[in-house]
Amino acid sequence: MKFLIQKIFILTLFVSMSFISCSPNYLKGYKQLKYSDISIPTIFSGQLNKLLYKANLRVMGNELTGVCLIKKINNTEFRLVFMSEIGMKYFDIGINYQNEKPVFTVYYFVSVLDRGEVKQILMNDFAALLNEYGSKRKTQVFKQSNSGDVALQNSFDSYNYYSFRYSGKNKIQTVKWYAKPEGKSVINFPEYKDNLPSDILIKNSKYSIILSLKLIDKTGKY
Repeated sequence: MKFLIQKIFILTLFVSMSFISCSPNYLKGYKQLKYSDISIPTIFSGQLNKLLYKANLRVMGNELTGVCLIKKINNTEFRLVFMSEIGMKYFDIGINYQNEKPVFTVYYFVSVLDRGEVKQILMNDFAALLNEYGSKRKTQVFKQSNSGDVALQNSFDSYNYYSFRYSGKNKIQTVKWYAKPEGKSVINFPEYKDNLPSDILIKNSKYSIILSLKLIDKTGKY
């Protein structure tokens, strides 16, 4: 019995170390800096109050189109609503960053999305997207010696959830996160307009999730 317990402990420790050791792969060639030693790049530059995006979501063969509203409720709380262009909701969630780990409130989730890990993946995607508003987040800063690019590592849950934010000169270009059991997601920002991300592309290959967001300008054009 004692041998069995020791064997289980060693196996658990090995699995844990294997998972944790994955994180340096995201930071190969980067050197850690002090948080105060560098200007931290952001996605929204603190300008997010209410943004509307044209949205296309593909999940395991299903496709939903419409608009996605991202609204700042207060300094730490956000509301995200994805609906069809005739007003039918696909999901309606709240994210609060008052504590170290984001807290979700699910107001509505259409049944086609509320299965498996899909709902949690989508919520994690948006949590990673808006993470710069988390005042109590744990962030480590790294810099690539050759390119000068910056990477930010955020631990939302000391074991299960990490995100990595990569920048070019002064804007985040890519966010990568991984968690158990939801796999990995990559968020790309190919274009900014007036210091706001005008194009956002989110992919999670494990569940064949692709969400594209295109900012709708003040004239209503896409």
